[in-house]
Amino acid sequence: MRTGTKSMRVAGALQVFMGTSILLTISGIFSSDQAGLLALFYVCGAFQLACGIIALALSKKKTKIPIVLGVLLFIPQALRFLLPSSGTISIVINAVSFLVPAYYLLSAYLNYRDD
Repeated sequence: MRTGTKSMRVAGALQVFMGTSILLTISGIFSSDQAGLLALFYVCGAFQLACGIIALALSKKKTKIPIVLGVLLFIPQALRFLLPSSGTISIVINAVSFLVPAYYLLSAYLNYRDD
């Protein structure tokens, strides 16, 4: 098995985990008067979940689709980072969470370039 395939599977599993955890925990964060923001975060979580599933499905193929999705994965993470946070721990967690889309993008590139 190629190195890029292994790392793409790990990155896909991480994205599935992140997307699922967002979808399961997001409803407790926002109040009912913030319905638009709640819907936006549901869409972001579903997008991350879909990217993870696509990465798992395409891990054996050399295609550019995961690379494009890897670039697009920074958008939901940036939205969460720009959300006003209540403390330093939240800011640190959001900053560290940028590592998952970066790993996804790197894995997609390695999978595409691997022979």
